Order: sequence, then C-alpha cells, then structure tokens
Amino acid sequence: REQGAAFALLHAPFPRYNRAVEARYAAMAEHLGVPHLKLIDLLAVAPPDDPNYFPVNRHFTPRGNRLIAETLARFLDRAGLLPGN
Repeated sequence: REQGAAFALLHAPFPRYNRAVEARYAAMAEHLGVPHLKLIDLLAVAPPDDPNYFPVNRHFTPRGNRLIAETLARFLDRAGLLPGN
C-alpha cells in the first residue's frame, strides 16, 4: 500500500459451497480492510447441461471460468482497482 499497490481478495469456492470457509475469507478481508469478491452464490447455480465445475475433477468449466472472469472484471472496475482508474 505504501508503494501504491492495491490488494483485493478473491475466494473461488470448491463445489461443496462451504459457507463457513467463505465467511472466514470475508472476515479476513474485512480485518485487512481490503475488498473481497464473493463468488459462492454465483457459482452455486448453473443449468444441469452447462455446469460451472467438471463433475470428475472439480475444476472450473469454460462457463465457470467465464463467470468468474466477467464478475472479477466488474468487481475490479467498481472498486477502482484496474489500471487507469
């Protein structure tokens, strides 16, 4: 911060949607005074034929990656954390 760097916390939840883990990340971000992007509700919903996670290895599908990227870009823009903001 002293050098002008910005910091934000992003927690990409595992498919179990563990809200207790998400709450700990939110508390940590609040304690540090940094913006925190919650994705748990966004990633919890998906059509059966286009999931956010692959069922075998639990990695993000193209849909899941796109949702995260688009949401992260809007979050960073609103928070003024993109270069030029």
